[in-house]
Amino acid sequence: MPAEPFDDPCPPDPESAQHLKTDVRRLPTAVVCTLVGDLDPETAAIAATALQQALDRTEPGRRLLADLSEIAFCSSAALNVLLTVRRDAVARQVPFALVAPSRRTARLMEITGADRVFTVYPTLAEALQEKP
Repeated sequence: MPAEPFDDPCPPDPESAQHLKTDVRRLPTAVVCTLVGDLDPETAAIAATALQQALDRTEPGRRLLADLSEIAFCSSAALNVLLTVRRDAVARQVPFALVAPSRRTARLMEITGADRVFTVYPTLAEALQEKP
């Protein structure tokens, strides 16, 4: 079944848009928020808005997946965004997972201990095979 895009994607900040692109897709078992580019202090607000909008649209029975496979750089500010979205998802009883973080992002999560709080999948295909 093809992905169902949302009609109103998150409008990027013109100055930061060149560093981060977002795409949110509704799939049968999950809402996938794909982030492409750099996750840094300049783009953290774009990522936060896209992920929160995706969370707002995640119905019962679906999971929220943050696809990080196209992230070139992830700062601690961006990690805080991911932690905040995770907290909000837990409060709403929405399963939240990260998909395909780069080695650098995985290392940042390991150093900070965040790797112990996130569910992480190596690929989107593997994440989508799991039941919510």
